[in-house]
Amino acid sequence: MRHMRSPREVLRHFIPRVDTLDSRESFFQIQFELLDWLIECEREISKERDKPEVRRPGPLSVDANMDEMLRAQSTLDDAEQAKHLLLHIGDSLAWIMLSREFIRGSSAMRKGGFVTFRAGFEAEVRALKYIYEMRTDGLAILNDLTHCLGIGDITSLDSESVGLIDVKSSDYWRLHRDPRTARQAERMKWLAEYASVNEGDLPISLEVVDEIRRRSRDGEVRHRSRRIVAEIEEAYHHQALSSLVEEASWTSQGWATAMLGRYGFVCAMRADKDVNETDLNSLLNTLEVNENRQLYLGSVNRLPYDFPDLLPVPLFDMSYQSRIAVLADEVVVVTLYPQASLVRALSQKGLHVVEGRGSSPVILREADGMRFQLMDYPIRRLVYESLKVESVADLVNAVSSKVDLDLGSEKQSDTW
Repeated sequence: MRHMRSPREVLRHFIPRVDTLDSRESFFQIQFELLDWLIECEREISKERDKPEVRRPGPLSVDANMDEMLRAQSTLDDAEQAKHLLLHIGDSLAWIMLSREFIRGSSAMRKGGFVTFRAGFEAEVRALKYIYEMRTDGLAILNDLTHCLGIGDITSLDSESVGLIDVKSSDYWRLHRDPRTARQAERMKWLAEYASVNEGDLPISLEVVDEIRRRSRDGEVRHRSRRIVAEIEEAYHHQALSSLVEEASWTSQGWATAMLGRYGFVCAMRADKDVNETDLNSLLNTLEVNENRQLYLGSVNRLPYDFPDLLPVPLFDMSYQSRIAVLADEVVVVTLYPQASLVRALSQKGLHVVEGRGSSPVILREADGMRFQLMDYPIRRLVYESLKVESVADLVNAVSSKVDLDLGSEKQSDTW
């Protein structure tokens, strides 16, 4: 067996392969490589977790025991980070193959624990290889190679549609009417319906089985979930991030900062450098940030771990070296926007924040007095994907302008 690969080795091996994907063959071959590395990685994690110095560390006063414990924990941390990065590479394949809307639906079910030790995993791999050997024009991805595809075992794509495949290695489910299989079938049915809506009302969310409710003057009103196509050209700050990460990597002080357009602020900090708190405070003062102002703040480094429904870092328009530095946590990138910056961008579209100046502000449309509550997904795109604030404002404006006004007594408010 090969030695355990470090997080940086994972990135150096797979990011160039993602960058150069150009055929059905290469799309499947990178998955077979990911499978080999993931099997190796999970075996290493299992082995390290079983070590006595990890499970039952010795007395901290004994230097030898402490050294062994720290060494074992470091190896385990590297293996777990490598696994997350392998699955983040898988997320990149999913985003190349599928739409944002499909991925948002499929990521509603989160996965955890070991992948390659699960019952039925070998059958899923055989099914993927069978699809590959069919030599059609269609693509397929093994969902367990990703964070973001949580419904079904394999997702396929051909010229006509997206398909969901649930692989069974025995007839137990058929003979015993397995309730787990019934739940899986319901989830797949929901996702198929959710993904098939081009524009219009969506099926009720998996997370909202008990239904979301809100109040109006006439009593309790149920939310409707609706898909609206916003025909705008989105723009990102990725190239600015790339330059900043490279500067932080090489500068002696270990950090660099920049403004993001007219509104935002980004700081890149090398992980091996201690940034002086006074320096950071002076940087924040550049934006006149104080304890009385609302902020949208997030670290791009969290993407591989916490946000499977957002654009993966390997697909950012950044240099090869800067993507590796961020994904390997060698450089930490923090994006910050005062909420006032979003307020200004929205006001230029005739939209005004009137209350709830937190993560979900209420927006008033000047033209007809209609109100909207901005939920967290556009804000997460702002601070983690580095979507430009002008694009967020364009999205909100495009969506609000297409909302059906035939809502009767509900006209006073809606949610996006």
